Amino acid sequence: MHQVLFCLLGLILTIGINFYSISQAQILFSIPAGFHLRQAAPGVQLYSDSRGNYVQVIHLNQGASIRFLFGVQHQGNSEAAYGGQSPSFQPQSLKSYWGQLFQLDQIRSFSVCNGQFFGGKEAIELAFPVRAKSGIFTSGYAGLSEFPHQKLLLGIQNQTAEIVPFSEQINFQQGTFFDEDMPYEDMPYEDMIVGIRADGGTESITWYSKSPFQNRPRTFMGVADTNGNCRGTTVLILTSTGQTQAGAAQVLQNFGATAVMMLDGGGSTQLIVQGETLIPSMDGANGGDRNIPQAIGVISGFAMF
Repeated sequence: MHQVLFCLLGLILTIGINFYSISQAQILFSIPAGFHLRQAAPGVQLYSDSRGNYVQVIHLNQGASIRFLFGVQHQGNSEAAYGGQSPSFQPQSLKSYWGQLFQLDQIRSFSVCNGQFFGGKEAIELAFPVRAKSGIFTSGYAGLSEFPHQKLLLGIQNQTAEIVPFSEQINFQQGTFFDEDMPYEDMPYEDMIVGIRADGGTESITWYSKSPFQNRPRTFMGVADTNGNCRGTTVLILTSTGQTQAGAAQVLQNFGATAVMMLDGGGSTQLIVQGETLIPSMDGANGGDRNIPQAIGVISGFAMF
């Protein structure tokens, strides 16, 4: 009898804590004007507006998670810009990545969108570092040749996330972002991806300027503290059919992001949510899908009740 009562009290306490957490998140999180809730699952909400902006709000502290997905890895690796090897991947459609995510978790798969910058046509290398808890890791081919000193890093560890400046002096074979004596297997993040500053690449004379002042498809990520504990427990993903760089950053800031960064945009920007294509590829070959070597998947959390 006592054991049953103890279990019931534990269940009530757990429900109370979960309800309090949700209430606090609702108090601290407000929906910007013009946006409405389009789809939702435990720990994840998708908001959209009439201008083709889609914002995913991913609450890591409610069990939702980010999964970095990759095309089939090729055997031959070239030397990476920051040390180690830069593997190449077979590009594939976003629908294929949705199938990959669905295989990982058929019940909680929520979305997939495009991710890292890349170069090449068939066996494609990623431009900047990406690390996944699955064990795949690359420091990229670009180094200082693209967006020098304009890079940021989004790292996720223990249901918290942060966006911090990226150091160009890192050697991934010898150290991590902060401690050169620590092997890269012991990096402080289970998952991490490098992008560029929202105001990066603004020199119009360079080929990689990404047309910062034009409305173009954009993919941005942000980090927010939506439960008031001064920790980044919420990741935001903007997938837009047309924004300036500053405009894309502002959208996420309106959702409470305290830091934002830009990932690959243009024709690579695509979004599938719960199996439905919301943003198709803009410039795939012969009007087909734009194949990409790396994508970002979102897994919803567990139901609280």
